[in-house]
Amino acid sequence: MLFWVAAGIAVLAFTGYAVFVPSITQCSPGRIDVVGIIGLALGLVGVLIAVSRGGEWGWGIREP
Repeated sequence: MLFWVAAGIAVLAFTGYAVFVPSITQCSPGRIDVVGIIGLALGLVGVLIAVSRGGEWGWGIREP
């Protein structure tokens, strides 16, 4: 049941997007932020490693 409710909301959202959001008439070329991509990747890798391996490295809560 939950899947069908979520699917219905997704269909309504897509329909609303198709009806109310105007199409783009002017396009300007975008640039790729290489420094931002590298910084985001390094930050995410650091957090994910800390979360996944922190308990093995002794960063967890110590019980008395």
